[in-house]
Amino acid sequence: IELKKQDKPVLFTSNVASNAFGKVFKLDYNTFLLGNQPQFGQDTATNQAVFALSPDGGRVGGEAPVTILIDLSTGKEKQFEGLNNGYYGSGFVNGMAVDSATGMAATTTELNAQVEFYNLSSGAARYAQLPCTTDTSQYYSAAGVANDSVNGLFLVGGPDACNGGSAIFVYDESGNLQETITGFSFPIGVGPAALNPSQRMGWAAGPQINELQQFFY
Repeated sequence: IELKKQDKPVLFTSNVASNAFGKVFKLDYNTFLLGNQPQFGQDTATNQAVFALSPDGGRVGGEAPVTILIDLSTGKEKQFEGLNNGYYGSGFVNGMAVDSATGMAATTTELNAQVEFYNLSSGAARYAQLPCTTDTSQYYSAAGVANDSVNGLFLVGGPDACNGGSAIFVYDESGNLQETITGFSFPIGVGPAALNPSQRMGWAAGPQINELQQFFY
């Protein structure tokens, strides 16, 4: 996705190896504006772009997040409404990852310290509350999400984990917590970890600025 002149967002694909680009699709500014904090992924099995965003700028007590699927061949869009749990609702979508092997996506949301798991085909959803939080624990909400499609896992970065410091929470795709990895010091809004699924190994931001920290899961 790119913001062009006059702030009109467009979506296109690129093949770096062949120096080629796909079709350019114009997106609705009022939906995909940066103030709605769109998170982006790709389902390579269905050739779809996947967006998750807050349609009202993450407003407290506001609308549910939406997931928008865009066919990268035709530009056809379809969407479904996400979960909006908690006393204040979900707020912004802070992170998202897609598993193309299973058609599942996971998101993190700002106001309720939850992780949501969506079947992209049916829109069926379930959620997990982050460890030792409640649905009003905004301070402990998670950020970036990484997917390990080999082992069927989503790894969620928590800048402020309730055990002190930062943590990575490892979930299976049914929303069951498998492991909590501590010892990190993430910045607010940390992006997803980089993974080597075959080695069950990853790299995350920190512990200092411009450094990477290796971990195993």
